[in-house]
Amino acid sequence: MDYYSGTLSNGPEDVDVVCVAIKKVDEDQNHMGLFFTDEDGEVMLLHQPWHYRDLLTCFDPSYYWFDIALDPATKIHFATICALIASENPKGVPYGICFLGGNFSENGVYSPEEKYAGLTCATFVAQIFASQDLEIVDISLWEGVPPDEKWQTKILNNLEPYYTPEFLKYQMGRLVEGATRFRPEEVTAAAILKNPPHGPNDVADTAKQIVSII
Repeated sequence: MDYYSGTLSNGPEDVDVVCVAIKKVDEDQNHMGLFFTDEDGEVMLLHQPWHYRDLLTCFDPSYYWFDIALDPATKIHFATICALIASENPKGVPYGICFLGGNFSENGVYSPEEKYAGLTCATFVAQIFASQDLEIVDISLWEGVPPDEKWQTKILNNLEPYYTPEFLKYQMGRLVEGATRFRPEEVTAAAILKNPPHGPNDVADTAKQIVSII
């Protein structure tokens, strides 16, 4: 498994059109997004930083990045989609703990099936793939994964000042129902492994490797 990082003296010139990027935020939290080369040849980071925040930032060498299992033509198309998502959603997208309902159209517009649905950094990336019929996670295989109620409760508590009462009520409902958490290292693994979509068992070993690297 090849990987790159500014900490390893790699730079934006080592990004192959589009790559999945991940870094450690603290001991129990990682953050992910996508490095992509825009039409001006600049490498940018597309990610879900928080509730309705700017999705696009400059290249950040503190991330580790991994090549995605896509052919060259599809990588170019996917980089174009990354740029579209940034331009079509200039105010960002909502943050939420549940994978379901927070969809993108094939043209990059955030088009949620549920009014108060939102995305984490990991489900944000997974839904971008899904919008192009390139599903990397098989939702049906993740249904039996126990929810991470401790982490989800912490996130919703931190988000409460940013939520409307209706949005908070919907998200708390997802917590009570038992929303599956997709961890950044798991979705990173799903993006770099061949023959997607993947279930939790498919990505487990690679996800552990990623955590040990970053």
